[in-house]
Amino acid sequence: MKYLITSSYHLSKKHIRYPYDIVHVHSVPDFEVFAALLPKIFGSRIILDIHDPVPDLFAAKFGKDGNNKYIKLLALIERLSAAFADHVITVTDFWKERIAERSHLDDSKISVILNLPDINTFNIKGRTKSGKSNSDFTLLYPGTLNKHCGLDLVITAIGTLKEDIPSLKFQIYGQGSELHNLNKMVHDLQLNDVVYFNDYVPLEFVPQIMFEADIGIALLAGYNEYSQQALNVKLFEFLSMGLPAIATRTKSIEYYLDEGTVMLSAQNNPNDVANCIKELYFNVEKRDDLRRRGLDFISTKNSETEMKKYIEIINRLRI
Repeated sequence: MKYLITSSYHLSKKHIRYPYDIVHVHSVPDFEVFAALLPKIFGSRIILDIHDPVPDLFAAKFGKDGNNKYIKLLALIERLSAAFADHVITVTDFWKERIAERSHLDDSKISVILNLPDINTFNIKGRTKSGKSNSDFTLLYPGTLNKHCGLDLVITAIGTLKEDIPSLKFQIYGQGSELHNLNKMVHDLQLNDVVYFNDYVPLEFVPQIMFEADIGIALLAGYNEYSQQALNVKLFEFLSMGLPAIATRTKSIEYYLDEGTVMLSAQNNPNDVANCIKELYFNVEKRDDLRRRGLDFISTKNSETEMKKYIEIINRLRI
């Protein structure tokens, strides 16, 4: 609430001096859109950008169902916020359908802008390996360490692969609520010489880290709708950097990608994750094919193609 008040003050102050045509508000929280109250009163058009639908994210993190009082409250906030906005954008067709139904939005008021990487930052052209002598086979995860990211599944899988792939190293970059549990898990499974935890690194270094790795992994764990409908931008960053990737076989990922573009593992199944890692380790041709198909995908669907959709929305709102 403090941030809402502070941002509303500064936005209103700037609007009085230099009026905005459009104000783009990035959720979460959804109610931050009300920081644009004064600009809206004076004619600005408001976009609410919902990357993670808050009711679904809350349910996934805390194991609640749709009848929970907090979920109902968050759904009400989402509906009021969407009603206040002139247009809502979200990141998958699944979220579009769910938000539209829950917040009673006409199809003309909500659009999908896929959350794809900036191809100027995540660009493989002109990159070279570091040249260091390294026989490790590196599995990479950069991002937040939350339960729904399935890192416990990966660590369990790695525990079964020590004999088959002695050169395997799992590099994790990031922080999050699961860090302590994952550290304990690594210690209990005696994987301290296989799994390494690294702090966040500046964004500009992430593409090269991806480029140097052998496999990227971006899972979605859980048994709720969020785990079936979310779409992880890390997966597309891997593709941009020519990094063969393992993802979870979910509705959202199968909707946009096929098994020829990424390696799909069964959900919540560490044995299948292990099988995917093992297959990619021993099958160089498979890795090369995934790399090629991933780059082909990014060449036609990327931040620039999605920006064209966004500009069309802006132009419609300004009429």
